[in-house]
Amino acid sequence: MSTWLERPYYPLPEPQVFVDSPVMNWPPSITTKTLSVECALQSELASVMSNIAAWLNPNYSTFQSSRSLQSLVNDFTAQAVNRLMWYPASGVGVDPVALGLKYGRLQMSLMQQIDSGDGVTSLWDAWLAMTEPVK
Repeated sequence: MSTWLERPYYPLPEPQVFVDSPVMNWPPSITTKTLSVECALQSELASVMSNIAAWLNPNYSTFQSSRSLQSLVNDFTAQAVNRLMWYPASGVGVDPVALGLKYGRLQMSLMQQIDSGDGVTSLWDAWLAMTEPVK
């Protein structure tokens, strides 16, 4: 088990995949280079896992509807759907629900592997229990 002081908690896999995609409400002939849906979710996971102290602070807003795996899954699913809506070519044939489940479970797994600082409790357990803020 790693400690909450060790970084990176989730290094981005290589390579990051970029695609040319039209943008919602733009003429189809105009495209932009953007991350694929999967790579965008990888970047989001790296971002949310970069602030471990925030996950240990019950006063910090994690933008989750609840402290549960389902809340993480729902958040990643919503991000995948939003990305596909804005950049339709960023994930042709991609199932946003499957990606949401994949990255929600991955975040939970990462949080379970990180010690919350007491040597006993994982970050996941501490987050679920809403322990005291890190001092």
